[in-house]
Amino acid sequence: RANTFANLDDVIDAFEEKCVHLHDWIWVRFNGEVESDDEDKQPLKEETLSDGTRIEQWLYRRDRFDEDGALISRYLLTTVGRVVINHTIIDAVAATLRPSRNPGQQGSRFSPFFQSPHRAQP
Repeated sequence: RANTFANLDDVIDAFEEKCVHLHDWIWVRFNGEVESDDEDKQPLKEETLSDGTRIEQWLYRRDRFDEDGALISRYLLTTVGRVVINHTIIDAVAATLRPSRNPGQQGSRFSPFFQSPHRAQP
């Protein structure tokens, strides 16, 4: 049975502490949209619980909805390695977006790769 994690950071922490390995399958809570060509048009299984919430089991995700159809939680079935590589990419992109200060320059500016084409270069 795959381990379950509350968020992506918990997966990274478990990996760094050597509690999980790159190729381990895991369930991780994810608060975002999922686009996948691997998913069927219909869930594999649907279940309505006694509290009125509904669970949809897909091939690589499990969604829980309230009585009005609003998403309560989403868990993705993935590998630790996929989480690690996506975390690395997100951190790298975020680092390029962080403002940097140059000596003698007022304020901050973004990396030249993300500057508006209408802004003059220094």
